Amino acid sequence: MDDRGTRRSLRGKRRSNNSDEAERSAQWALTHRTLTGATQGSGFGHDEHDASGPYLGDTLAMGQAFLALYQVTGDTRWLDRAKATLPFIEANFSPANKIGYLTSKAPTDRYSHGLIERDENIALARFSNLLYQDTGDAAAAVDRGAGDALSCHACDSRATAIGG
Repeated sequence: MDDRGTRRSLRGKRRSNNSDEAERSAQWALTHRTLTGATQGSGFGHDEHDASGPYLGDTLAMGQAFLALYQVTGDTRWLDRAKATLPFIEANFSPANKIGYLTSKAPTDRYSHGLIERDENIALARFSNLLYQDTGDAAAAVDRGAGDALSCHACDSRATAIGG
């Protein structure tokens, strides 16, 4: 049995007593934090009115939460929700040079336009990889998400080495 099959067979045994509460919380977020104009469940805000959002971290966190719910419950609707976050991330946070992902769609202040946050990009690469592990869909999960998020980290490492 491959790793995906092993994880699937263990999923039912791992279901916790708190999964019902987690699912209720996810439903609340779908109802109250899905961004206006976003396909239901694809882009999220951290408040009712984000001043300069959307933010990569909000949608990424919801994608991670949906994936965790899928891994605990085995319910594929959560996996579908997790996968739905990647096109929103691509459409809203990918810079013109396609290196890494921006932390917000709009500048949060006069100094932060075009800010690429390394830790968020590493988290996105990990999330994309986990989606690939559960779906086997390399094109959807890994090609852009992990590849470009990690390219940001490589550029940051080179800049640190060159700049001192």
